[in-house]
Amino acid sequence: MCGIVGYVGERQAYPILIKGLQRLEYRGYDSAGVALINDDGEMRIYKSKGKVKDLEEVAAGHNLSGCIGIAHTRWATHGEPSDVNAHPHVSENHKLAVIHNGIIENYLSLKEELTNQGYHFKSQTDTEVLVQLIQYMMDSHGVSFQEAVPLTPSRVSSQAGSPGLMVISNCPSGFLSRYVPYMVLIFRFFSVVPGLVLVLVLVLVLVLVLVFVLVFVLVLVLVFVLVFVLVSAFS
Repeated sequence: MCGIVGYVGERQAYPILIKGLQRLEYRGYDSAGVALINDDGEMRIYKSKGKVKDLEEVAAGHNLSGCIGIAHTRWATHGEPSDVNAHPHVSENHKLAVIHNGIIENYLSLKEELTNQGYHFKSQTDTEVLVQLIQYMMDSHGVSFQEAVPLTPSRVSSQAGSPGLMVISNCPSGFLSRYVPYMVLIFRFFSVVPGLVLVLVLVLVLVLVLVFVLVFVLVLVLVFVLVFVLVSAFS
């Protein structure tokens, strides 16, 4: 099963991401990778077939600065274990990077459609379709990165469950002079219903706890009143 880690903050992202990947190694994987955005808005991708230590060897000596990043350990489903098939995958314009856990069932038809639109694919994975699709949404609809990502699930047929997707971008914004996607977007396909169920369960648990507390307090009051009555009767 794939592992996903993301970081946005004031600290350097790379050590935190590597530590996160190391904690996910027990899940099993065949490759690993990271994407980082530094303070100048430059995105750098490092990935490798093998273990996290192999990724560290590939990244050693390179620019690893940046307070925003995503990282991934991959368990191959579409495409053999390789450096190219490892996540993160980047978009045609090299401004978006994505990591993904799950299976995109209609990736072949989407890949054909995007290829006909002039987008090029380097890997054999289904995940690369997602990052190209997000760029396509931005290009064809004239929307921002933040607006394009939520549009993506409507085009994707995903395997049962709630696959996870994490996207990072250094696309320049029209309303800020610096780069904006000093941000990471995380969402789960078709996870609205499970999310509502979870909220309802939590509310129900909270209600039950409150009822228990009220009953407990009421019992204590009744016991106190009973003791007071009995003491008064025999005094």
